[in-house]
Amino acid sequence: MNTISHSHHQHQKAINWSAIILFALGFWLSGSFLLDFVLIPALFASGMMTDGSFASAGFLIFGIFNRIELICASLVLTCAFVFAFNHNFDSKKQTLFVTFSSLLLLIALSYTYLFIPNMSAWGLCLNQ
Repeated sequence: MNTISHSHHQHQKAINWSAIILFALGFWLSGSFLLDFVLIPALFASGMMTDGSFASAGFLIFGIFNRIELICASLVLTCAFVFAFNHNFDSKKQTLFVTFSSLLLLIALSYTYLFIPNMSAWGLCLNQ
């Protein structure tokens, strides 16, 4: 029984935290470019921005994307804590990494719960 348990632990692979960070940041950046340079100009070109329901549509689009941003930012912060816990970098780089990843999470939180709801509320007031 002991050998079966031992062989099971040999096949476990370590999580590649660097790949998770690169995937999360790449997905976040490509999603931002897609939203800013494809979707919003397409909505502007189609004339939807002059429509009265654009504020609610914008709130829905940006609300969903901001939740995805929160997931990506929390993944990056989790990886920063893992690297800090494992002491992969010296203390100055660990502090900078955790600080900048916390800043990314704070930016995503402020967009999700502060800026986008207020901007949508302004748009809804102007449409009436």
